[in-house]
Amino acid sequence: MHGLPRPQRHKNLLSPDQIPHPIRNIVATLFENGYNAKVVGGCIRDLLLGIQPKDFDVVTDAKPHEIKALFPRAFVIGRRFKLVHVQHGKEITEVSTFRRLAKRKSSRSKNQLNLFGSIEDDHYLRDFTINALYFDMESEEIIDYCGGLQDVYKRQLRCIGDPNRRITEDPCRVLRAVRFISKLPLKLESRLRKSMRKHAESLKSVKPARLENELQKMFLNGAAANAYLNLERFDLLEILFPSVESDNSLALRAMQNTDERVANDKNVTLAFLLAAIHWDQFKALGNYDPTGRMSIAKSIAAAESILKRQREILRVTKQARDFIVEAWTLQTRLEREHPTRVRDVLLHNRFRAAYDLLVLREAVGEASTRMAQWWTDLQDMDEEEQSIAIQQLQPKQRKKRRKRKQAVEAVATSTT
Repeated sequence: MHGLPRPQRHKNLLSPDQIPHPIRNIVATLFENGYNAKVVGGCIRDLLLGIQPKDFDVVTDAKPHEIKALFPRAFVIGRRFKLVHVQHGKEITEVSTFRRLAKRKSSRSKNQLNLFGSIEDDHYLRDFTINALYFDMESEEIIDYCGGLQDVYKRQLRCIGDPNRRITEDPCRVLRAVRFISKLPLKLESRLRKSMRKHAESLKSVKPARLENELQKMFLNGAAANAYLNLERFDLLEILFPSVESDNSLALRAMQNTDERVANDKNVTLAFLLAAIHWDQFKALGNYDPTGRMSIAKSIAAAESILKRQREILRVTKQARDFIVEAWTLQTRLEREHPTRVRDVLLHNRFRAAYDLLVLREAVGEASTRMAQWWTDLQDMDEEEQSIAIQQLQPKQRKKRRKRKQAVEAVATSTT
């Protein structure tokens, strides 16, 4: 099929015991009802690399409605290609049907977007060889149609088929390649590396919502700093983030901070990273003034101008837009030497995001160390301690001098 060699079968590389019990149950249920089923994709790759997978995917010859009928908590999802989410406890396993390539690529009819096929067809539609490994739990064999196992051992990322053709089919494969080499101990196969550079500009043709989804996966998986540096290495930053300088220390520090938060199971968002990436633009366009003398209207206009340009490439939802604008405009209230209405700022629903941005700005030498530390300490105080700290930071008001004329009259009156 597709000019590729017949599959190789490898025993004694994985044990069914390495597959979580709920996944084994899903596969067993499909087999018991007469269907073929395999564990597939990144989970097999990760197990071979000695990495514990975050999730496991199952592929089968059962159709979506047939899969759904076998499990009490199963939901058919997807528009272009339907698949099933099988829920067990709080976990969800994706179960998909073997796919095949449409013969007429120009057609966008619903029938051709849901083409089901065989395992031989299915493997070719997977982008990289290391993601096209199937584990048969009955025979305990890894089934390899395209040399993926050898590439795992060589720590090599290689396209299935001609990389120029595969990237032309889907330009997002450039970003997927960046994500994999950033997250995993892999190097790019030379043909793939050349194709990524050759077709980088094709990312501009991808729908903004899809690019947002790809960047979510890339930056929020614990390898954001590596991904950012690799995007810079392949000249992709200027495509994804127009007008942003490549030497952006705040953006890189934000990526590192995001990785630290992922490692500690803390919340992370793409919106915060966008705020850090575009901060220098906002500061310049809005004539940022840490004394608080800048116009709010001008700040918002500057923010809108920056985000309008970004939306041409990448989807920025209204919620993300509000998050970014408020994180930016709160900076003057946090960095001001004598902040006003401190408690209102502390209760602001974007305070934490704005505070985190201030701390990162301070870390790269771009904001007041004194005020970053002051807000840090303030959050650990009780209400009484906060009142004292706020009072101490407020400027001492001088007593007003009485005018000379009033003073003379007062003296004359007292003499009389």
